[in-house]
Amino acid sequence: GWIILCAFFVFIMQLGFALLEFGSVEAKNALSILLKNVVDVSISGFMWFAWGYSLSRNTGNSFVGTFSHSFTDSWDEFPDMFF
Repeated sequence: GWIILCAFFVFIMQLGFALLEFGSVEAKNALSILLKNVVDVSISGFMWFAWGYSLSRNTGNSFVGTFSHSFTDSWDEFPDMFF
């Protein structure tokens, strides 16, 4: 529950930053700024799905995990990323 709540807060911060940028540019550039923020969130979400989960949740050393559950390692453990 805590990780989902923190992820929700990060998306709210992204929305706030998009609105801040939207308000500080001219009207002709507003759509490109919003599209930039959508692309940023999409790429960040995919990077978390592909490698971030494995680095944060696996047992490696005391600082960072391993790539044993990463997107590029194996499709056999795909459900472990979500459940």
